[in-house]
Amino acid sequence: MRVGTDELNPSIDTEGLKVSSAVFGEMVVAYLQRNAAIEMPHLAKGLPDDVCPCPHWGYVVAGSIIISYKDRTEERVRAGDVFYCPPGHYYRYDEDAKAIEFSPLAQMASVAQVINRNLAEAP
Repeated sequence: MRVGTDELNPSIDTEGLKVSSAVFGEMVVAYLQRNAAIEMPHLAKGLPDDVCPCPHWGYVVAGSIIISYKDRTEERVRAGDVFYCPPGHYYRYDEDAKAIEFSPLAQMASVAQVINRNLAEAP
């Protein structure tokens, strides 16, 4: 089964973050587009320890993402990089970025609820 990024279902559409996704079996694929110039709340706030408990596998299409871990270490993934993100992380951005991310559906559903709540409560 194939789906173009322009055919994915919009799940978040704000000025600073656009996410569109599709479900494939027990996984969800998401296309993330982040405008770093727009201030965003800490989207993992309210998850256990304020970090994402869901693993992700991904590919950075453009820009870069700073992955911050619960143990306070960080790494930057850049355009062209594939990455694995274990539970216990959150993303930060200091430049615009686009990425494709694959996550287990059951875990990502509960994470998405918290992210959507944080976006709704943002000023």
